[in-house]
Amino acid sequence: MTTTTKKVLVTGTSAGGIGEFITRSLLENENVEVIGLARRQAEYGERYTHIQGDISDPSTIEKVKNAVGDRLDAAVFNAGILGEVNRVENANIESVKHVFEINYFGPIVLTKAVLPALRAANGRAIYTSSLASENPVPGWLAYGGSKAALNTFVAILATEEPQITALAIEPGLVDTPMQATIREKQWDVMSKEAQRHFLEMKEKGLLVNPKDTGTTFAKMALHAKHDWSGKYAPWNDPLFENLN
Repeated sequence: MTTTTKKVLVTGTSAGGIGEFITRSLLENENVEVIGLARRQAEYGERYTHIQGDISDPSTIEKVKNAVGDRLDAAVFNAGILGEVNRVENANIESVKHVFEINYFGPIVLTKAVLPALRAANGRAIYTSSLASENPVPGWLAYGGSKAALNTFVAILATEEPQITALAIEPGLVDTPMQATIREKQWDVMSKEAQRHFLEMKEKGLLVNPKDTGTTFAKMALHAKHDWSGKYAPWNDPLFENLN
């Protein structure tokens, strides 16, 4: 690795999701190498190193820490799950806890593990949030709650770590396998209005192309300004235009 090479960690790099396109976009820059983490195997070429595992598994965290080494230019904490969709009165609390393990505690534990390396590079930490963190959807106790908590974590991290830049980015309603699951399941606990909304977004071609979101997240990882640290914002916020 040359002195000009940027090292970026991306979680959730399995094919089909936002993480795939974040990774592909980053690797279009020949001076970037990516360390990827996902539960399934993924291959993106010679400048990509894959770690297969679960972000909630301590042994996986240790593998990532070892792969990162003493310097990390950026980390994109993208891994996440929708998990159980259920009303509070019927919620399986263990299932809710599992979603928080992946979507909230996982990023915290991994951040802690790579924080010295991020500090050494005055690096950037980008976290995939969700519209559900601020717009409540019936039945989305676990997912929406975990993403709201993540936003708060990012805001606190920014106040504690002035050497890094931390941002929570809302990716929009993206045309990914998660959206397909939402349309196919059509949980009764969701309101009819919410069910219709998710169906119409697909039918009318209004879902965000994951390549577009992935490209923006990659640019944020490499070029986000430090004075944005602590913000929660949508991926297409005018603030992020002309990043390079």
